[in-house]
Amino acid sequence: MHYHIHRALVPPDLSADFDTAPWADAETLEITHWHERGSDHKPRVRAKVLYDDDALYLHFHVEDRYVLARRQGYQDHVCRDSCVEFFVQPRPDTTRPGYFNFEVNCGGAILLAYAVPAQASSQPVSDDWLDRITIAHTLPARIDKEIDQPTTWRVAYSIPIALLDHYTGRLDDRSPAPDLTCRANCYKGADEPPPPHGGMWRNVEGKLSFHKPEYFGDIHFT
Repeated sequence: MHYHIHRALVPPDLSADFDTAPWADAETLEITHWHERGSDHKPRVRAKVLYDDDALYLHFHVEDRYVLARRQGYQDHVCRDSCVEFFVQPRPDTTRPGYFNFEVNCGGAILLAYAVPAQASSQPVSDDWLDRITIAHTLPARIDKEIDQPTTWRVAYSIPIALLDHYTGRLDDRSPAPDLTCRANCYKGADEPPPPHGGMWRNVEGKLSFHKPEYFGDIHFT
């Protein structure tokens, strides 16, 4: 399973609708695999990715229910809320094959770490870098009382290429360039809202854990 990331001619508006330009020119990735340990709640989740010389741009569109957003600070456990996640391994075939887990709840709170599988280690990304990630969201930052009705929400954010380079080395002499291939997966989860669920773009087998880079799929810069 492959996904092609198109170059944006201008930085996309993170607050724009999912199907407006330039997001309309991006391929759509859909979460279609649901872990057997989850519930019958399987929200429709679509994502789009664009890039330019400065950043990656992610846009998630979620048709959900049972929505919560109780975590607000950096590096809080946002996976317990209604959350979308982007795990990316920028340089899988090099001596620095670590991956990032960008986890953002529906209220725009973020958890981000850089993990090196071979070393079984993970380090939180510093607040200085988190300050450089711009996040747009359509729901309030905090939702204490569960929204128990069909609810559509969106989260979009920009990831500085410099952040990726800082941990993995430069992706390419010209930043992300055509024909560059990375590895990634996208997820939708919620641990606390009953019923809990875990959805994936690329199916993850065995124990329910999103931290399995061996199941990532290829993403190509075009």
